This record gives sequence, C-alpha cells and structure tokens, in this order.
Amino acid sequence: AQSILQQNVFHCVALSLCSSEDKDKMFNIFINSPKTNSSLFITTNLEGLTPLSMAVGHGTPHMINTIVSRIDTSLFRHELPICINMLAKRSKTLPTEILARFLIYYYRPPESTILFHIICHYDNPELLKYILDFTQGRTNNLNKLLEQTDEHGYTPLLIAAYYGHKSMVEILLGCKVEYLHIMTHDKKNILHLVAQRQHEHVFNILKEKLNADDFLILMSTQPLQATPLHEISKTNNVVLCDSMLKNYNGDKLKLFQHQNAYGRTIFHEACEYGRLEMIKYLTSDDLIKDKQIKIQLLAIGDDERRTCLHLAAAEGHADVVAYLLQMHLVNINVLTDKSETAFHYACANGHRPVVIELLANECDTLIRNAQLYNGLELAILNHNEGVARLLLLEFYDWRPMLQNAQIILDSTANAYDTPLRKLIRYMPDLATDVIDQQFTRTSGFENMTVNKEIYDYEFFEDHLTVKHWYSKVKTSNITDNGALVKCCGVFKYRTKYEPYTGDSYTLVRNHPLFIVSDSENQSLMEHSFCQTLRARKYSQFGQYLLVFSFILYILYLITYTTIMLRTKHPQYFYSLVNETSIHNYMCESVANRLISYNISEAYKDNTFKNLKVGVYTFLCLFIAKNLVLILTLFPRLFRKASYYLEAAALILAFVCVLDHDHWLSLLLLRCPTQYQVVSQNNI
Repeated sequence: AQSILQQNVFHCVALSLCSSEDKDKMFNIFINSPKTNSSLFITTNLEGLTPLSMAVGHGTPHMINTIVSRIDTSLFRHELPICINMLAKRSKTLPTEILARFLIYYYRPPESTILFHIICHYDNPELLKYILDFTQGRTNNLNKLLEQTDEHGYTPLLIAAYYGHKSMVEILLGCKVEYLHIMTHDKKNILHLVAQRQHEHVFNILKEKLNADDFLILMSTQPLQATPLHEISKTNNVVLCDSMLKNYNGDKLKLFQHQNAYGRTIFHEACEYGRLEMIKYLTSDDLIKDKQIKIQLLAIGDDERRTCLHLAAAEGHADVVAYLLQMHLVNINVLTDKSETAFHYACANGHRPVVIELLANECDTLIRNAQLYNGLELAILNHNEGVARLLLLEFYDWRPMLQNAQIILDSTANAYDTPLRKLIRYMPDLATDVIDQQFTRTSGFENMTVNKEIYDYEFFEDHLTVKHWYSKVKTSNITDNGALVKCCGVFKYRTKYEPYTGDSYTLVRNHPLFIVSDSENQSLMEHSFCQTLRARKYSQFGQYLLVFSFILYILYLITYTTIMLRTKHPQYFYSLVNETSIHNYMCESVANRLISYNISEAYKDNTFKNLKVGVYTFLCLFIAKNLVLILTLFPRLFRKASYYLEAAALILAFVCVLDHDHWLSLLLLRCPTQYQVVSQNNI
C-alpha cells in the first residue's frame, strides 16, 4: 500500500515523529513480516526518495544498517548524491561506523567531487571533516577534487562561502588548496561572493587565513571584470567595505576608477541601488581627501556615458540625488551618448521627488535629447501624469518647455509634433487643467459680477512658429504687438513667418483643435477655450465664403428649378407631331417638325433664355469653386470625395440645359437621354 505521496511503510517509519527506540521497533515489525517484499526498498516517492534515502535523512543507524544489508548495492549507486544530501541535512551526524560502512558500499572516487559540493550547501562541519579524512586515506588527488567546479563554476569552498558557512570555509581553507585563481562562470571569486552575500563572519576568517598578497590577487582589477567592491557597493554594508579596503595594500584609486563590463565603477553601482550610506562613505574625506578627485570619479561615464547622477535619477533615489547636488560633486546638466540629462531620466521614469530636487537645483529643463524630446515630453510619452502635472501647473517656467517640436517621421508633408499635441493625445484631462490654469486669464475683480476671460492661443495657433521651435532659433512673439493684433487679428498678421508646410490638408489635420476633435475626451472639445477658437476661425476664414456660397447656391436652385418646371417630358412634344415612339434617334426629326408646324408652346421665350444664361453663370462659378477646393488638396487630390460628387452633379446639370445642336436652341424640347440625365441629376 502507498500513500497519496507514493510512500510505503518504510518511508513512513523513517518520517515518524516518535523516538528512535519506537522507530526501530516499528521497523523490525515490518521488516520481519512475511509479507515484506524486497521491492519495497527500491520504491520511490513523489520526491524520488527511496526508503534508504529517508532512513539516512531521518531514520536510525539500525534502519540504515538493515536496509543496506538487504539490498543490492549496484541498484543504489545513482542514489549516492541524494543520500549524501540527506546526510548533510541531518542535525545529528550518524555514528562513524555507519558512515564508514555506507561510504565503503557507495563511494566511488570520480564521484567525490559531487559529494563535496553537496555537503558544502549545508553547515555540517563534522560530516565534512569525516569525508575529507575518508577521501584522503583513499586518494592522493584530494586537492584536485576540491578544485573541481560544478556546472556554475563553483568549487566546494565557493559554495560554502556563498551560503556563509563559516566553519566549512575554515575547514576547506585549512586544506592548503590553491583556491584564489578559481572563479565562477560569471567571473566571481570568493571575495565577490562574500561581498555579494554580506557575510562578515566569513570575511573575518579570510583575514586570518589569507595574507596581503592573496588580497591583492582577489581584489585585482582585471579588464572588464567587476571587483569585490562592485558587489559590496550595491549594499549599505559600510563596515564590510571598510574592512576590505583596510586589508588591501594596493592603489585604492585604481580600484575606485576600475570599470566593469558595463563601464561602471563602484560609485555607479552604489548610486543605481540607492545606497546613500555607502556613497557617503566612499566620498568621505577619510577615504578621499581631494575633492577634485571625488568630482572626477563621480563624473566617469559608463558605456552609455551615464554618470552616477543619471543612474540615481533613473532609479528614483531622491536622497542620493540631493546628496550629490548639495555636496557639489556632480554637473547637473551633463549629457549621455543620447544627449540626455538626469532630468530626462527622472521625467521618463516618473520620479516626481527626483524631478523636484533637480528643479530646486536649477537644472536646465530645455535640453533636448537625440530625439529632440525635452523632459516634459518624455513624461507625457511615458504616461507619467504626476511629473507632467508638476512641470505644467506647479513649475513657474513651464512655457519654454511647451515651445518645442519634432518632425513627424512618417509624414510626407513635414508635419511637426509638439508637447501640447502629445498632451492632448495622452493626457486630455491634464490638457484641460492646463487650459484652465495657464492659458486662461480672467480680467476684473473677484467680487465683480461681470468679468472677461482672455485666452492664450500661442500653442494652438503655432503653425507660424513651430518650425522655429524645432530649430530653436530665437524668435519674438508675433502676438506681442497688441494693437496690430487687435486691429487685424492674429490670423491676418504676417511678418517673415510662414506656415511650416504649404499642404493645407496637413495644416488642418495636424492642428491641435483637430486633434482635440479626435480625442475620446469630448469634454475638452466642449471647453469654451476650444469653442471660442473654433468660432473665431469660422468667422475669419469660413463665414463670408459660406454665406456667399449659400446665397449663390439658393439663386442657382431657384433658377435651375424654374427651368426644370418649364421643361416638359419629351413624350409630350413627340405627341404634338403624332410621333408614338420615344426613341432618342427621332429627337431631331421631332424638333424639325415642331419648327415646321410652328407650334408656339414648343418654343423658348425670353424668360427661359435669361434663366438659362443665369444657370450657365452659376454652374461655371460652382465648378470653378470645386476645382479650386480640389487643387488645394494637392498633392493628395482624392482626399475628399464630396468635392468630386458635387462637381459631377454640376456637370450633369450643365448637360441638362445644354443645347448640343442648333435645332434645339429654339425649343423647350429635351431629347429622351438628356431628360434622363435631368432625372438622375435631380436624384
């Protein structure tokens, strides 16, 4: 029988919580039972452990001896690492005669390396001493066995140091094996591991066992390799760091200047991980007296030319940033390979406290990176509303940050993108607050019932200045001349400035007001700021044209409708000359007969002729208007189908009233095909 964990009775006896005597009694009952099958000793549970492994880990010497004597040892050779692992875990070491018997049965010299690696995972010095003595009595290659590495490049000593087993490290160092040249696959020696894991007690053993030359080797600055100080600088363990430096007799400045595979010094690591106490220690006068040397060390850039300030700002360590700036140890506006400052990193990652600290120390907020983005735009693009709100609503010098632009790369007409356009797309609620608080002024006193709101449209009506924002050419504000603007309007006032593109379609589609209309946040479009601008544009650009076009169109409809009402169906005229068919090819014959019969009601009067001239005039005007509107779409002439549909309708109307032959010029008659065109055009 087996439990749900696939354990048989011998597994359960080993795991029993009763005393050793009771375990042995239960074990004897089961082992002497006639129903006991030898296959029970090789049964594994869900963890892959046999009764022998469980007995080694939790059972009694009697259980181990009995199971070993009952089984075929060849079946358990592969189980040696598991058994050694269980042995190392035991709080109580088994009697030496049991260990000796077990190791004699299962020990194989090639497997000794595995045994030492397994044992060093646990703090079991008695077992380690026993197996070292046992191995030394059976091989002359103990040193080579202890120098062997596992799949990660760890020797038994490195494993013991990693887990902080002081007694195990002391025993292994006493074997007089040369460990110092051995490093893990990720290029770490024993000091790296001690520093990484902050095992001060292990380091104290190393101080006692190693001499000064050993420390020089362990702390050496190999190219592209991190030193142990790189590991300890990621922590706030100043005591261990100080102890390491005191035991190092080499040039400490070289240690401080040494860069790892990523180009980082120990100062980079401390700043990136926000270890303020470590930074204070490394920049203390006791360690480095010359302030200029401190500044040079902190100014070293990594592979991307990022300094300590960049890394601290990128990770949001405001206390580290404040310390570096207050001590005047760093340049606040230093650039990386991508032309980014610490301000860019803080904004891009949404670290509001760091941004506040940088602003308090007067960082340059207008520096643009390689993509021509300033800090505000990076905050918007990365959806860091807290930082964007700080810069736009709480910072006094917000306006210059909005005066920036980049060319939209996939635009064929060189359209520009600006911070305000990004704000409308990604943060419409904040855009509304900016309009209310920054773009709106209220004239009048607080208790006055009548006041006036004055809107600032500099960043909405930017088609004349955006190119200069892009090139950062110093320009004067075209709206500074208040009298001229009041007289002629900002839309009519032109100096040397020209729109950034001649493509009217791009100017319209890329206008902030159009972007607002595409936004899902309709409250922004309903804002009085946008409605006022929309009404102003309509009144200055479209109102008169629309009214004039509407009047002309009404006159055209009246004239055209009058002509159509005076025009009868062709069948009526065919019947006047007794023509029963209504074919198009008979039209000329019918017309000639109407003239020869001198039928008066078939002739045009002067009123009809005057109406016809009026229709021709209106049609020519409207067709010309549509051609102009279509040409304004150049080079994308097919953007709006409505222009073409209207032009087609006008051309059909022209065909309806056209006298395409001399015999139609005197008559009201329209040929059947021509009359069908009239019907289609009316539809």
